[in-house]
Formats: sequence, C-alpha cells, structure tokens
Amino acid sequence: MSENKQESGDHLTSNDHGDTIEDAEAANREVEESEDSKIARLLESLSKSLDNLELKNKQHISKMREFEERRSEREAEQAERDARWAELRRRLRVEGSSTSSDVDNIGLESSRREEELPEDPH
Repeated sequence: MSENKQESGDHLTSNDHGDTIEDAEAANREVEESEDSKIARLLESLSKSLDNLELKNKQHISKMREFEERRSEREAEQAERDARWAELRRRLRVEGSSTSSDVDNIGLESSRREEELPEDPH
C-alpha cells in the first residue's frame, strides 16, 4: 500500500502498518481532544466539590457563631445570677437575719441547681 502511494506520486509517507502521517496526526488529535475532555470534566468536578466545601464551611461558621452567641448569653445570665446571689448574701449578712454559713449554703444550693440544667448540645 505504501508502495502504491509512493508510486502514484502521493507526497504522503506511511509507516510499516500502512498509516499515513495524516492518519497519525488525526489519531493524535483525537487522543488530545479526549484528554482535554477528561481534564475539563475533572476541573468541573473539582469546581463543584470546592463549591460544596465552601457552602459547608459557611454553614459551619454560621452554626459556630450561633453557638458562641448562645454561650455568651448563658455566661451573661450566669454572671447576673451570681451578682444577685452575692447581693442577697450581703444583705442577709448585713441584716443579721442568718448566720454566715446559712447564707453561703443558699448560694451553693442555687449554683448546684443551675449546674444540673442541660447544656446546649452544640
């Protein structure tokens, strides 16, 4: 076959299998296009994965902020309760209506009850 092409004056050369340079170039283009297509699909898949991760990260950050806000509120409420108990104990001592030990026990029992309250699971 290669002899026929060469004999007929065809300027294309061929390899041992009878393929012309144009055939080989066409095959190379198909392989390159196939590889480009695979790369494009991988890039698209990676882009979607990245978008999903960014969304999950934003959701996680939002949940953490909410948790921090609730924790800050609980801490402020606890500080307010502690201040009220301290004031109550001070007044009871000043008025002399109870012994110092009884006043301290009132605060301890209150703290124990508050500790038994369930914590925020987040």
